[in-house]
Amino acid sequence: MRLLNVKTRKFEDFYSNNIPPYAILSHRWGSKEVTFEDIKSGRLSGWRTPRSWAFKLEGCRLQAKKDNLSYIWIDTCCIDKTNSVELGEAINSMFTWYKNAARCYAYLSDVSSCEDPQMPGSMFRTSKWFTRGWTLQELLAPKELHFYDSKWEPIGTKHELSPIVEEVTGIHRVFLLGSRDSHEAGVAQRMSWAANRVTTRTEDVAYCLLGLFGVTMPMIYGEKEQAFIRLQLEIMKNSDDHSILAWGFTSDPDTAGGNPLAIPGGALATSPADFANSSGVFPCTGYEQQTADLFEFLGGSLRMQVPLVTNSAGQVFGLLNCGLEGDKEKLVGIPLEAGLANESTDNYLRPAGRQSSLFPKSQTQGLKPKLIRIKRNHQASKLKSVTQRNCFYIDGSAAMVKLTDVVPKHRWIDRGMITTSDDSGTETREETLLRFERVLPLGADRGGDDFVVVLVFECRGFRPHVTGHSMILSRHVPLAELAKDLEAIRIHLYGQQSCSNGQAGMRVSVKQEIVAGEGVFVVKLTKLAESSGVETKTVNATEQLAMLRERRENEKLQRVLESQVRDNTRRQELGYILQDTGTLPREVTHGKQIIQSAAQDTVLRLKNAEERVHKAKKKVELKRVPVAKSKVKGEVERVNEKISPDDIVIAVIGVAGSGKTTFIQELTDEKLTINNTLHSDTGEIGVHKCNLQGYGNIWLIDTPGFDNTYRTDAEILRELAIFLTRASEEKIFLTGVIYLHRIQDPRTGHTTMRNIRMFKKLCGKEGLLRTTLVTTFWKSVDEDEGAKRETELLTRDDLLRVIIQVGGKAFRYKQDEKDSAKAVVEYIIKTNLGPEMLYFQKEIEAGKSLSETDAGSEIDGRIERLKRSYELEISELRKELEIVRRRRWTPSNPSSTATSVLSEIKAQQQLKDARTEADLHYLFSESSHNSHDFRHYAVELLKATYLPKKPISSSCNAETSEGSFSWVYRLTDLMEPSKSLDTALFAFCLAQLHITGTGNASLYQCLDQYNTALQHLYSDLDDPERQFREETLAAILVLSTCELFVCPTENGWSVHARGIAEILRLRDPRMASTPAWRHLFSRLRVVCTLEALTKGQAHFLENDIWRQIVTESSFNDALDEVYQMIADIPTLLERAVALSPIDDRNVLLKESAAVAQSILAMVKSVESWHDEFWKASPTPRSWSVPSCTSNLADVDPSNKIFPFCFEFESLSVAVTVVMC
Repeated sequence: MRLLNVKTRKFEDFYSNNIPPYAILSHRWGSKEVTFEDIKSGRLSGWRTPRSWAFKLEGCRLQAKKDNLSYIWIDTCCIDKTNSVELGEAINSMFTWYKNAARCYAYLSDVSSCEDPQMPGSMFRTSKWFTRGWTLQELLAPKELHFYDSKWEPIGTKHELSPIVEEVTGIHRVFLLGSRDSHEAGVAQRMSWAANRVTTRTEDVAYCLLGLFGVTMPMIYGEKEQAFIRLQLEIMKNSDDHSILAWGFTSDPDTAGGNPLAIPGGALATSPADFANSSGVFPCTGYEQQTADLFEFLGGSLRMQVPLVTNSAGQVFGLLNCGLEGDKEKLVGIPLEAGLANESTDNYLRPAGRQSSLFPKSQTQGLKPKLIRIKRNHQASKLKSVTQRNCFYIDGSAAMVKLTDVVPKHRWIDRGMITTSDDSGTETREETLLRFERVLPLGADRGGDDFVVVLVFECRGFRPHVTGHSMILSRHVPLAELAKDLEAIRIHLYGQQSCSNGQAGMRVSVKQEIVAGEGVFVVKLTKLAESSGVETKTVNATEQLAMLRERRENEKLQRVLESQVRDNTRRQELGYILQDTGTLPREVTHGKQIIQSAAQDTVLRLKNAEERVHKAKKKVELKRVPVAKSKVKGEVERVNEKISPDDIVIAVIGVAGSGKTTFIQELTDEKLTINNTLHSDTGEIGVHKCNLQGYGNIWLIDTPGFDNTYRTDAEILRELAIFLTRASEEKIFLTGVIYLHRIQDPRTGHTTMRNIRMFKKLCGKEGLLRTTLVTTFWKSVDEDEGAKRETELLTRDDLLRVIIQVGGKAFRYKQDEKDSAKAVVEYIIKTNLGPEMLYFQKEIEAGKSLSETDAGSEIDGRIERLKRSYELEISELRKELEIVRRRRWTPSNPSSTATSVLSEIKAQQQLKDARTEADLHYLFSESSHNSHDFRHYAVELLKATYLPKKPISSSCNAETSEGSFSWVYRLTDLMEPSKSLDTALFAFCLAQLHITGTGNASLYQCLDQYNTALQHLYSDLDDPERQFREETLAAILVLSTCELFVCPTENGWSVHARGIAEILRLRDPRMASTPAWRHLFSRLRVVCTLEALTKGQAHFLENDIWRQIVTESSFNDALDEVYQMIADIPTLLERAVALSPIDDRNVLLKESAAVAQSILAMVKSVESWHDEFWKASPTPRSWSVPSCTSNLADVDPSNKIFPFCFEFESLSVAVTVVMC
């Protein structure tokens, strides 16, 4: 038995002869519980709040210490559930463990100690603990049982509360208190105790009763109701109690017949619910005939010797040796129906839908017991739960592998069994994919690919046939991806029963065996002998998938190029338009000149688009097959053979024009070509020896940036892969990395950001620890301005800030000052952390293809987006060509041409007017591929939207506004894809276009998009994996700000008012506890509203307060935080009274109701202030300058309550205040 030490929080194993006193926990399982792995790895934290995942364990541990017990046992963590043998042993022993416990703690998570359990309808009486199957034995077995509420406050003991427990459960007090052993109760009576209890898994209805009936049996998850059938058979092996057949009971023999039609059923019950009315049935000696030896199952039938009686409806019943307690003159009879005509006369079945009933003993006088056979389950072939014939038992122990995934997932019953659909007798073919990984010691590096077995089940008539095919698959490739493309590459994957991943090998075999009289398939995996001498041909599914993707890419590109050929014909037609001449009216001539100009422009654009497609074709050359080590050797001749593993190797990285070559020239005696333009002159990887003395051999690696003028990113990435692979083969690893950044760049632009992203994905976390930041071109900027930019880079830029946070250092390199360059290298040498492989090297070493690496995915995605952009542009150009071709002027019909041409010109102008909104829609649709590009574009669009306006109003301070909305700076730095953030930004941009009058979107379109964005946000918040990510939080803030822009009308105000109403509803202490994400959302709404109402003076969204807001917490914690935020404002509004903070949190929790009322009153005062302002204002409040306003002085300043709703003195101020 494995117990948990309450002092050390570590496991200790004991055997039956030396088990110390221990406490045991009874509880209902929640969605998150402490597991065996959590204890082994020491992940115990966060147990102080009632909703925390380890609260139950800590409460049990502390209570056991109070009771002077050194050990505890909890089913969630003291059983290794990955070990099926241990799990089966634990389930069969659980009743004994609870019975032998010194004390049992029943933790009722849905009960509060503030009410009397005696009260009708109390939380104790209605607790779900009394409805669970597993808690039945946990109620009966322990000698001492103590009940605790959700806060681990004592409720009472089983002895003290036995009258209530008896009333709730229907179990007599003599069994509850142990006056009589539970095994003394009849089988039917014990079954009735479990009749109203439920379990999560169907099989557990049987497994939770094993101890109550003193039987053991193996666990087979997936057999469904068959488990309860097996339980009854095991009980009958050890008992002759006829009451096990007294299910479906009624006391009226005339109504027991039920349905007159004899629908075949089974002799045994299908669940404990069938015994709901059998609590009073007990075994007895009703007549003298001996039946014990004639009560058995044989050949699938129940053999027993019973008297047969007939009721008033002429239906037959067999009398059992059991009756009702207190009425010894009656016996229980079960309904029977004669078998089929061609069967023996002693064969019976128990018809479904008919009930058992009581019959007087007097009816048995003169009757001789008859030996009968009752079919155990006549409907077995129609009602089976798990098809034995199509079951597959997986045995991977010999190969030291474990099953980790199955596709389709619904066929995975448990870790050792899968099943196919039951299509026996039909033409069937099914494929099931199984993924295995090696079983290694804890902490060992897995390495290598996973093993995959594809089971092909074919049934021709009634003859099933199964074949197994083995292969390897990169552990980074989802099994579902292989299943999706299986049809296309099946011919390349099938045929091999053995495979090897370079570190281990296995063989798969499938054979049919007879288990319990049924044929099942056993899939056996065996380890390949290392010294067999036979070469193993291995199918690599990863390579096949890569080649399939490449084929599809080539086919797709071929279709694009073929479409170009078709466009050439139309371009020739366009040329004829340009050659047309004739005498036309003046307005028509002018119109024709416009058309010819448009045609020339269209031809030029089409030509440029074709050239870009051609370049895109060249860029799609990122190979999708792994970089084989055998092919790398000898391929890179430029790697200096003099480098040894003991040398110091430093990589120098930076964008084109950042000064890499100049920096290296300062440190080497070689003559390098220095380029003074922004085009990359570093065409390939260069290795240069550093002339720094006293430190041994130092080598500087000059790498081309991923924006090279003459080479594609794919070429550079492949060259890096080859170089790094060759280096790792020779045990040469980087000692440090120098990242160069031009100080003359005020912020990291798009190209720089792309290089930084690639740099981060190449290095990984370990690489960043060895990175030193060097800023260059200091002589091109003023010293003070450069220092200001340096501070901004190191505090705001995500990557560069991380370099400093992990312990790196920033240096200034000034051209022609060798000492500044030497200081960088000396710092790296003196803080040497030892050589380390880059993350990209590790990915290549693990066998990933270039496209599977993080860096390769970045390039691949960008090329894909570029191709889609070009293809879309060609499609638009085709439409324009079609328009020009249709409006081509012919001299034979000049009369209708003038009107047609002018109408076409007008339509073209309307098309241009809607282009801004169309572009925004297009980029929004593309944002799922690269959300950062869309966010960057959203900022740029707002810059273009805000034109320079009149001087800023004296009542609006730009610096204050900048502080209030400083969170917006981080929008473009968030790298993860987020539908909620992108739709929120889209809604925000549409609102801006509407307000400024530069777009076509109406207010109703803005509101509609706002609601769409809100739904995406709700979806994100319901997803536990995305609930509190930075992108989701940013989306909440963007939407909250967007509300203020889309509410300049009464209709818009109602949207915002509903948000306020939601705040009030969630803040009402009378409401039940709501999900944590709703609390978070409502808190942020409160904050944004108060931020706006205080004219940006509160600064809620800064520093520590911001971190406090985003902390997930319980309901009381949420009240605490809102309370503290309000208390931080000296005066919220003129007529609002600021509350005093309460330092003692315990007092706050005890007085939570009063605190909630105070907060409710404060928020209501905000709402009242809104209402009064609305009534006092002669016009609806305008949160932006009306488009008809020509002079800012004409606008009532009191009508402005938000800091960003004034006109701005310049474009930069507007952008700073609103977006960036």
